[in-house]
Amino acid sequence: MTSVAVPSDGVVEDIVGARVLAGIQMVNISRLSTHPVPITARGLITVAGQGPSDSNGAGKSSFIAGLSLLHADEQWRLQSGAQAAAELLFTAELAGQEAMHANADRGYLIGVFVPPQATTAEELDASALTVWLRIIDP
Repeated sequence: MTSVAVPSDGVVEDIVGARVLAGIQMVNISRLSTHPVPITARGLITVAGQGPSDSNGAGKSSFIAGLSLLHADEQWRLQSGAQAAAELLFTAELAGQEAMHANADRGYLIGVFVPPQATTAEELDASALTVWLRIIDP
């Protein structure tokens, strides 16, 4: 388990450090499934799909925006076009599902960060860091 020293001002910065993202899970984000997505340096992850009426609505941009937000990338809004993180939440009307589902009032971005040099289960267990971001609709 990783412990974090909290400075006297209560502000904690960069607890991820040199770790890299090993997996991500998104809950109630756009039209994306809640399946965990492994991230690997030895391959390419593609996000494809088609929305209810065209290719703008399957969640591809939301997936990229979620990755950027989880990494605290200052440019995440430019990549996604979102004005606020709450715009990443599932919207039934945009999904063409308003008769069956309600809009999400909260969602989660969950990332597991690991040191790139970790090679054994013991090393991963000792140094993995799980980060949860809760997004709420104001």
